[in-house]
Amino acid sequence: MRLLYGGLLAMALTIAFLLQEWMPALAAWTEALTGLPVHDAGWTRNARILLLAAFFFPAALTVSYPGMLALAFATGLLWDAREALVLEDDPTWMVQGTGWGGTLLLLLLLGSLIQGVRPLYQAGHWLIPLALCLPCIAILVVGEFTWNHVRSGSFALPPGFWGKAALTTFLTWLPAPLVLFLLTRGLAATGCEPAATPGFSR
Repeated sequence: MRLLYGGLLAMALTIAFLLQEWMPALAAWTEALTGLPVHDAGWTRNARILLLAAFFFPAALTVSYPGMLALAFATGLLWDAREALVLEDDPTWMVQGTGWGGTLLLLLLLGSLIQGVRPLYQAGHWLIPLALCLPCIAILVVGEFTWNHVRSGSFALPPGFWGKAALTTFLTWLPAPLVLFLLTRGLAATGCEPAATPGFSR
């Protein structure tokens, strides 16, 4: 049964990876809805939903620690493989990776933090685990940017960085409750463990 749920996670991770390729930055949505040119989109420029992060942190709550390590390895590998193909002049700097292994290290550290509140999730208390996903996503976004700039010998923040980072973090966190709900149902469907009834008390 655990193998079946592992296959479900692998399939969901692949879907998130493929959808990320077709997910435009928020500025593109702004331009489509308002007619505002992308270069005038202000602090929304380059902010986007990072689907791999939106999937990883809720998924890390549903598996054991060894499972989280495997999930972090797979997610980090996909993330770094994708970003290794991004050209240096690509304006989507907000999601550029840290180079091979950098994202994996961040995911391992943050996934270990998430694992600390897994007992609350298993008891049906989702508020704290879901709330913890928000700072973890923020650390991932800012950590990747910091790592890249330290490696390049520069730490000059581009204009509007904190607004873009905050918006990217929030947009990425928004799907987390739905992802966790669906994965919890997936656990129940595969018979791995009982579905935790969502509860928003401590």
